[in-house]
Amino acid sequence: MSGVILDPVTSPESIEANFQRLNEALVALQGGSIALSQIVGYEDLVTSLELQDELTAVRQENEKLKVKVGDIIITTTDADPAAERGYGTWELTSAGRTLIGHGEATDSRGEQREFAGGDEGGEYQHKLTVNELPKFRVTIKNVFTPGGGGGYDSGPGHNPRTVQSEPIGGDAPHNIMQPYLVVYFWKRVA
Repeated sequence: MSGVILDPVTSPESIEANFQRLNEALVALQGGSIALSQIVGYEDLVTSLELQDELTAVRQENEKLKVKVGDIIITTTDADPAAERGYGTWELTSAGRTLIGHGEATDSRGEQREFAGGDEGGEYQHKLTVNELPKFRVTIKNVFTPGGGGGYDSGPGHNPRTVQSEPIGGDAPHNIMQPYLVVYFWKRVA
C-alpha cells in the first residue's frame, strides 16, 4: 500500500470519511500496522476532544447570531435560556399579553389599523359605553296622565307623556379575552 490520502477536516462528515479510509487501509493490511508516514495529512488531524471543543464553540457562535439582543423567543418552560444556550442575559417579558404582527391590517368588518413594533394595547374586560351599545328604541304608546276615575284619562286637555323604563342590565364589564395558551416570552437584554 502506497499510503492513505485524507481530506482536510472541514466538517463532521469529512472526519468520518477520513476514519473510514483509515479503517479500510487497516483492514487491507489484515491487521498489520500502518506507518504514520504513509498517512498523508496526518499532521492535520485533531483529537476528538479538540474537535468537540471546536464544534461546541462553533455552535455557540452560530446560536449567538440567531438571537440578537432585543429579540424575543417563546418557550414552554420557565428555564432561563442562558442555561441551555450558554450565552446572553434574558428576562421574562410581556406577562399577560398576546402578540400581534407589525404592519397595517384589515379586519373582517373592513376596519383598518396600523400596528407599530413595541406598541401595547388591549384590556382584559370591557364595559360598554353608550356609544358602543347597539342602536335600539323602546316605544311605549298612548301613555296619558292619571284621570279622576282611578285610571289614565285620555280625554281632551290631557297630553301624552314620555315614560322611561327602569334601568336594564347589571352595569358590569364583560370578558373579551380570546382563547389562549400561556407560554414564556424571553427577551434577550445582553
